[in-house]
Amino acid sequence: MPSATPSARRFMRSADDRADAERLAFLVARAVGAKVPAAFRYSETELLMDYVGGIPGRTLQGDEREQERLMSTPSGKRLGLLDVLIGNEDRNPGNWKVVDGEVVGIDQGEAWSDAGKSLPDWGYQTFGREYYDFANDRWRKNDLSRADVERMEEALKAVRSEFIPSRQEWYDDMMKRFAEVKKHSRWRA
Repeated sequence: MPSATPSARRFMRSADDRADAERLAFLVARAVGAKVPAAFRYSETELLMDYVGGIPGRTLQGDEREQERLMSTPSGKRLGLLDVLIGNEDRNPGNWKVVDGEVVGIDQGEAWSDAGKSLPDWGYQTFGREYYDFANDRWRKNDLSRADVERMEEALKAVRSEFIPSRQEWYDDMMKRFAEVKKHSRWRA
């Protein structure tokens, strides 16, 4: 199974971009309550990442009911929020697992890629559907409460320094998307 859609493979990413994407995606995941492995960058092109066991999402292919159920769980919704915020269009069935009934994302290396900037063109539109209507190119009303949004916003602001100076554009793109999620949350919509 290819690790990315044909549209994603058109864009070449450096090892530096992928390593930064993994590390920064972990920080954003913590800020929004999504489950992904911890990632620590220890050299120019290498990082240390926690191993995630569990059941690979690809083993559930063909079981649409179970996939839909998992996407609608709190952990599935938070993973979708993470993907939408970081522009991770590569949440294919091989890039998530089920661990103790919780959805855990793996492989965030395509986050903030050029391929992920255009949401309607995403090849894998699974988990992000809670927040974005890919078919109609518009944000969806979501069930985030005021407390959820305020807590996440503070946590996202707290990680800003990790993006400076070389990845400030990534942070700005993420916060623009967060503003849309906030605007469409149940207490604002």
